[in-house]
Amino acid sequence: YNMLWREVEAETLPYCRKHNIGVMPYSGLAQGLLTGTLSQDTKFVEGDERRTTVLFQPGTYERAVNAVDMLKPIAARYGKTVPQLAIQWLTSRPGVSSPLVGARTVKELEENVESAGWTISDADIAAIDRITAPVWAEIKDKGDMFGFRARQRQEQQAKRA
Repeated sequence: YNMLWREVEAETLPYCRKHNIGVMPYSGLAQGLLTGTLSQDTKFVEGDERRTTVLFQPGTYERAVNAVDMLKPIAARYGKTVPQLAIQWLTSRPGVSSPLVGARTVKELEENVESAGWTISDADIAAIDRITAPVWAEIKDKGDMFGFRARQRQEQQAKRA
């Protein structure tokens, strides 16, 4: 669950809130898209799993990068980075107990810590939704973020053939 991938908002989060079940979402930084460090020119090497995921497909990837670029001024208003904005946004979502956010370096860990202790205004939440909703609208019917369902369908079709 993240700003760009919102499938859980339809059924899972409402169900969990109703039944007082905490949610610990995975991929809060959208496999690096919400770090703000990727660009239209970023190339992913063979074997990088992002090459097969929905958000990184041609067309969608470019729109997602543009959306992230539009998030930068919102983050800057708080003196924060896009990853800090993305983590705070996720943490503030009703029903989210604690996002599962990875860090590969001490610097990333220190940056992630700075996503706590502040809040995003309602106006900026609405702006974030306006910026990111078109990306989600484009991909919401394409299966899960990592393509597992699509691969399962392909495997099932191959078995039938």
